[in-house]
This record gives sequence, C-alpha cells and structure tokens, in this order.
Amino acid sequence: MTQRRSLRIRSRDAASWSVVQIAVSSAMRLGSNLILTRLLAPEAFGLIGLAMTVVTALTLLSDIGIGRSIVREPDGDTTPFLQAAWRAKVLRGSVIAVGVLIAAALLWLLGPWLAPADSVYADPTLPGLIAVTAFGALTQGLGSTCAELASRRMQTGRIVLVQLLGQSVTILATLTAAWLIGSVWAIAIGMTIGSAFALLQTFTMFPGPRMAWNADPVLAARLWSFGRWIILSSSLTFLQTNGDKLALAALLGPTAFGHYVIGLIWLEAGKMLYSTMMGRIAYPAFSEVALSRPADLPGLYRRLQRLGDAYLLAAFLILHFGASTLIGLLYTDAYADAGHFLGLAAFALLASRFDLSSELLISLGDSRAIAFASTIRTVSLGLALPLGWYLGGVDGLILGSMLHSLAQTPFMLWKLKRHLPALNLSEDIAIVIAILTMVVVLPQI
Repeated sequence: MTQRRSLRIRSRDAASWSVVQIAVSSAMRLGSNLILTRLLAPEAFGLIGLAMTVVTALTLLSDIGIGRSIVREPDGDTTPFLQAAWRAKVLRGSVIAVGVLIAAALLWLLGPWLAPADSVYADPTLPGLIAVTAFGALTQGLGSTCAELASRRMQTGRIVLVQLLGQSVTILATLTAAWLIGSVWAIAIGMTIGSAFALLQTFTMFPGPRMAWNADPVLAARLWSFGRWIILSSSLTFLQTNGDKLALAALLGPTAFGHYVIGLIWLEAGKMLYSTMMGRIAYPAFSEVALSRPADLPGLYRRLQRLGDAYLLAAFLILHFGASTLIGLLYTDAYADAGHFLGLAAFALLASRFDLSSELLISLGDSRAIAFASTIRTVSLGLALPLGWYLGGVDGLILGSMLHSLAQTPFMLWKLKRHLPALNLSEDIAIVIAILTMVVVLPQI
C-alpha cells in the first residue's frame, strides 16, 4: 500500500511538472518563433527543418534505447551500468556526427546534379546547415547518463528546470543572432550554443556517479540485447515521422515548405504534452508496476489511456478547426498558407492515441513487438504517400502521412491482449472506429 501511494505521488508530481514544462516551453518556443518569422524569411524554416531531419534520421537509425535500459533494468542505477551506458552513448554520438558530415558532403557534391530544380534539396545553403548539426549530435552523445538516471528516479522537477534553462539559452542565442545577421544561420548558431550548454548541464545539474569508460562486455551485451530491436523500431519510426518532409521537400519550393514547417511547429506543441507525459509518467510507472505487481497493469493502462484520449481529442478539435484563425492572428500575411497545412496535420493527434500501448509493451520488455509494429507502419506509409498523392495531391499526401500509423493498431491490441489477458479491448476498438469515422467526415466539413 505504501509502495502504491509512493508511485501515485511520484506520478502526480511528474504530471504537474510536465504540465508546467509544456506550458512554459511551448510559450517560449512559439513566442520565439513569432519573433523569428519577423526577422527571417519563410524559407529559413524549411531549410533548417530539413537539416534537422537528416540528423534525426541518423539519431534514430542508431537508437539502441540506452535511456530506456537505464530506466527498466534492475541495476540500471548502479555505477558500472551507468558508465557502460555512457560509453555506448559516446560511441553512438560519434558515429552520428560522422554520418551527418558524410551526408552533408554527398548533398554538396550530388545535389546540384540530382535535386529537382527549385526544390529545397537544391538550395546551396542546405549542405552547410546539415554539417553544423553534427556538433549537436556529438555533444548529445558526450552527455552524462546521470540525466537518464534522473528519469529513472522520476525526478521530474529537476529535469524540467534544467531543460527550460537550456531552452532559454538556445532561444536567446538564436534571437540575438537573427537580429544581428538576419539569415538562417542564426538558427544554426543558436542550436550550436544550446547544444554546448546542454552538455555542460548533464555534468553539473544531475547528481550521480562520475562518468568513466566501462567496456564491460556483459553490460554491453545486455544493452545491445534490448536495444537491437529498438534500432529497427527507431529506424522505421524515422521514416514514419519524416516521410512527409522528405517527399514534400522535393515537391515544394523553400517558401511553401517553410509554411509547412511552421504548421508542424504548432502540431508538435500539441503532441509534446502527450508524448512527454507518456515518457516521464507512463513508462516509469509501467516498468515499476510490471516488476512489483503486474496484475495492476490493465487498470493503470486504462486510466492513463482515458486521460490521454481526452487531451488528444480536445487538441485535435482546436487545431483542426482553428488553424487558419490561429495563424492569421499571430503571423503576417506571408505565412497564411501555414494554417491550411496545420489543419490537415492535426489528424496526427488522433493517430497518436495508441502510442501509450508502445510504452506498455516496451516496459514489459517486448521490444520485438515494437519493431514489428514499426515495420507495419513503414509499409503502410509507403502505400499511404503515393495513394494520398494520387487521390488528393499535396493535401492527400499530408493526410496519408499523418494517419498511416493506424495500420498497426490491430497488431498492437493483439499483443496487449496476449501480455494482459485481463485487459478489455472493447473501448479501444470503439475508439478506432470513431477515429476512422472522423477521418472520413471532418475533411468534408
């Protein structure tokens, strides 16, 4: 009973801090975005968005779930394990940085010959922007694993304060550079300064053991055993979450693509609260309950799912129906088309509903199921993008990319039922039907 109250109190505190972070972080991010749109041209946001897509690709292609291993492993809070995990982080960050530089060089050499004329890929600034992001990948890899240890201990207050401080430094540096030079390089400068500051924070703001190069083969094998399926899942996740950008960057010019990226900023603000709550509350809670009292998992899952459903539905309705008004009120006329893109992209909120089931399966150690689900989503994306383009052009392509993840739902529900026979899935099935109905009806209104 004491343990249950302890988890409830820690989950409540984590939720409170997460809400504070999302509110403050979103206000800072969106506020700085509004200022930047008055200092920079629309194409700047498209260029930096595509540059970040490249580093995101390599980050996910090498993701072995180091942070998740620290949270879920019984000895994940011990010094040897944290040091072994840090070694894996450093190696991974170095590989990502080298990969980013290679990608930038290839684009610089081949872009003028292969990129569609007037597309984002053909912009001569893009290779340099991509190369700069290598610094952020390297510093992230060098960061102390004491930051992940804080997640295991659900020290959300400390995590939130550290991240908000880092975000403040990044925004201040970016706005100052934008005011001084007025080009897309201002964003690159801000990100570089923010990355260096974030690295310093991991070693000064989180208590824990001193980092050291622990090459213990047993611990390395354990990290790899869990993470090998995460690599496949994360690699496919990149294609699922960035397939729209990769395709639209070839179909749209820098200005129109910049409008799309502006719309996605608001969508990500809407998704951030849900994903943060799931990562900071649901996953640690599921992991702890799975170890101590697995019979309580169905009830915990259902309570968290209902809270998530209420939020996602409200966020979707606000962004879908209010997108044009929102963009019109806050941006200049040069960004008016972003409202149309945002209204379409809002459907991704509905598709995010089943992300919680992924957190539960990972906490149960079923990383293979996550990898298989990612395969389903990737195949469905490969079908949804061309089909959407054929049926509805750019708008159809966007809708296909936002909703393709629903294809994994039958498999995810089946796996949940196998792990948790007591879980009643009738509510989940009814919500799937409701989402599909909304997809058909609402775009016609």
